[in-house]
Amino acid sequence: MATLAASSCLLSCLLVLFLSSVSAVTDDDKQVYIVYMGSLSSRADYTPTSDHMSILQEVTGESSIEGRLVRSYKRSFNGFAARLSESEREKVAKMVGVVSVFPNKKLQLQTTTSWDFMGLKEGKKTKRNPTVESDTIIGVIDSGITPESLSFSDKGFNPPPKKWKGVCSGGENFTCNNIVGRDVAFIHPLPAAGLLTEDFESLLSYLESADSPHATVLKTEAIFNRPSPVIASFSSRGPNTIAVDILKPDITAPGVEILAAYSPDGEPSQHDTRHVKYSVLSGTSMSCPHVAGVAAYVKTFYPKWSPSMIQSAIMTTAWPVNATRTGIASTEFAYGAGHVDPIAASNPGLVYELDKADHIAFLCGMNYTSHVLKVISGETVTCSEEKEILPRNLNYPSMSAKLSGSGTTFTVTFNRTLTNVGTPNSAYTSKVVAGHGSKLDVKIMPSVLSFKAVNEKQSFMVTVTGSDLDPEVPSSANLIWSDGTHNVRSPIVIYTSDY
Repeated sequence: MATLAASSCLLSCLLVLFLSSVSAVTDDDKQVYIVYMGSLSSRADYTPTSDHMSILQEVTGESSIEGRLVRSYKRSFNGFAARLSESEREKVAKMVGVVSVFPNKKLQLQTTTSWDFMGLKEGKKTKRNPTVESDTIIGVIDSGITPESLSFSDKGFNPPPKKWKGVCSGGENFTCNNIVGRDVAFIHPLPAAGLLTEDFESLLSYLESADSPHATVLKTEAIFNRPSPVIASFSSRGPNTIAVDILKPDITAPGVEILAAYSPDGEPSQHDTRHVKYSVLSGTSMSCPHVAGVAAYVKTFYPKWSPSMIQSAIMTTAWPVNATRTGIASTEFAYGAGHVDPIAASNPGLVYELDKADHIAFLCGMNYTSHVLKVISGETVTCSEEKEILPRNLNYPSMSAKLSGSGTTFTVTFNRTLTNVGTPNSAYTSKVVAGHGSKLDVKIMPSVLSFKAVNEKQSFMVTVTGSDLDPEVPSSANLIWSDGTHNVRSPIVIYTSDY
C-alpha cells in the first residue's frame, strides 16, 4: 500500500503544480525547485515543515532560511518548493528520502471544454438569443450543489422573471441569490486515475516487484474520438425495467471527469482531507446539467415549446454513436438516441409531441390504478379501452419493444405522429438504416410525409418483422425522416431479455 500511495502522490504533486500560483523565480543564480519526497511519513512525531527546514539548513549552510522555503507540501504528499542554486539542487537530489528534484514552472491550466465537444463554440459561430436567454429558468433535480461557489455567482444576473413561482428556501447556512435554489452538497474523491483491467494488473505487478517504483506523467493530448460518447459503465444503462417498451437511456451527454464546483466543507475522500473549491467529478450529476443547459438553449429559440417537443428535438438530432465496443456497451442500451448536439437540436424540422392526455393513456396501458393516476395527474381518471394505449405506442422519439422469446417469428407495430416545426410545404421521405443484432425488416406507412403548414401533424405506422433474435444483444435499426435539410432520426430496438 505504501508503494501505491507513493505513486499516487506523484500524480497529486503534478496536479498541485498545475494549480499552484507560485512562479519560477531567479534570484542571482537561484531558481525555484520542487523537491518531491514521496508519501508522508506515518510516524506520529514527524513534522513535514520542520524536516523541510532542516534539509534546507543542511544544504545551504544557513541558519536562517527566510526567502528560501517557498512552500511546504504536507497534505497529499511530502515535499517542498525552495530557491536553490544548481549545486544546492544537486546536493538535495542525493539526500536520503528525496525522490526527485525538478524546476518549478508556472503553467496555464488547459482543458478540453464540454461545450466545445458538444459543438457550442464561443463568439459569433454559435446562434444566440440573448433577450430570451435572460428570461429562461433552468431547473435541475440533483443531490446537491455548493451555492457559495463562484460557479453559481449571480453577478450580472437580474432577479428571476415574474413567471417564476418558486422560492429559495435553503437550510442552515445556505446562500440564496438570483441563481440558486435549495440543495445539498455531494462528495467524490480526488485524485484518481482510470485504467483498463490489464493495465492495472500490469501496474500492480510493477509496484509489488520494484524496490523503488517511479511513475512519469506525460503531457496530455486532446483528441476527438467518435467512439467516445458512450454511457460510462457506472452510469445508468438500459433496458428499462419498469416500462419495458420505452427505450432508456434517452441520450448521452458529457459526464466523465468534469471539472466542477466542489463543497469547501467536504473532503475529497477518506484519505484526502484537503478542502478545495473545484474537483474532477463523474456521473449523472455531471451529464444532467449539460442536458438541462441544452434544453434551455433550445427553449430560447422556441419559448412556447412544450418539454416533450424539446426532448424530441434533442433526441432526434443527436450524433449517431459509432459503436465499436462489444456486448451491451455497443448498443442503444448504452447511449440511447446518441450524443447530444445542441446546434442541431435548435433546428429539428419535425418533433414528436406529447400532452397530458397522452401520458394518462400510457399510464392506463401500464395498468396503473385510478388512485395512483390521481396522485400523478392531480385529477380523477378512469381508465377505459378507449383511453388506454399500448406503452410502445406512446408518441416517443424512440421505438422499443420487449418480446417474450427469441426463437419465434414476430411482428411489432408502432404508431407515431410528427409535428412540422420547420418550413411550410415540405416533404419528408423515410429511410431505414440497419443497426445491431439480428436483421429487422422495417416497413413505414406512408413512406413520405407532406406538410403544407407549420405545426401541421402527420401520422405514420412502423411495422417491424423478424425471427430468431440474437439473445445476447438487442436488435436495432434507425428510422430517418429527411427533407434534404433536416434528418429526424429515431432508434428502433427489439429485444428479449434483461441482459
